[in-house]
Amino acid sequence: MRIRVRMFTDDMQTLDINYNYFITSYIYHLLNEEDAEFSRLLHDEGFVYGGKHFKLFTYSGLRMLDFYDVNGPYLRFRGKVDLYISSPVVKFMQDLASSMLNMGEMRIGKAILKIEEIEALQEPRFEDGENRFLCLSPITMSTKREIDGKLKPRDMNINEDGFKENLIKNLKRKYELMVQSSAEDKDLHIYFDKEYLKNHPKGKLINFKGTYIKGYLAPFIMSGDKDLMWIAYHAGLGEKNSLGFGMIEKI
Repeated sequence: MRIRVRMFTDDMQTLDINYNYFITSYIYHLLNEEDAEFSRLLHDEGFVYGGKHFKLFTYSGLRMLDFYDVNGPYLRFRGKVDLYISSPVVKFMQDLASSMLNMGEMRIGKAILKIEEIEALQEPRFEDGENRFLCLSPITMSTKREIDGKLKPRDMNINEDGFKENLIKNLKRKYELMVQSSAEDKDLHIYFDKEYLKNHPKGKLINFKGTYIKGYLAPFIMSGDKDLMWIAYHAGLGEKNSLGFGMIEKI
């Protein structure tokens, strides 16, 4: 399920451009207002499969529909703002939407936005052949490297060997968690827009509460198993989805 949250503010608001932490925190706050135990379990543990923890939700960057201006590390804006939130977990979406309607506003850092409407979006249709996608938030993937005798995670470059393979492995784990069935025989191919990557080779760096995370907003094509595409659309593609990474849109 995916919703579009239309918000607005008549007053000029100022927000740190690295606002992901504030959105993630407020999502948990909203869930806590509806079901404190569910919110706590999701925050602390998530859904566990094969030793991996998945939160199974993602969200977009803020879409400023009227006035906005970037001044150094701050974003100034007023008017209408859209936020997209998605999850394959029905309870998550129901609790979140209910809490939003009850609260009537979202607080993102020091910015206060009134909620104008919440719209449940129609499911996209995935084709047998090529399916084209845009990124509504950056896609990130990590691997581990040895530092001082210890394995530590690092963000992968999108052109690095294994980036797409790791994306697909991650998707298969999410599928197996949701369906409780093996995804071993499911096939998926991902092709990123080479021209876009040529013009934007560095990707996008986001500071999430002191940790820098690199992701990429490259358009791409997916072909193959429709169930895996469905998981990617609803739960997010790649890692750190609950931190505002990996939301995609079919075009």
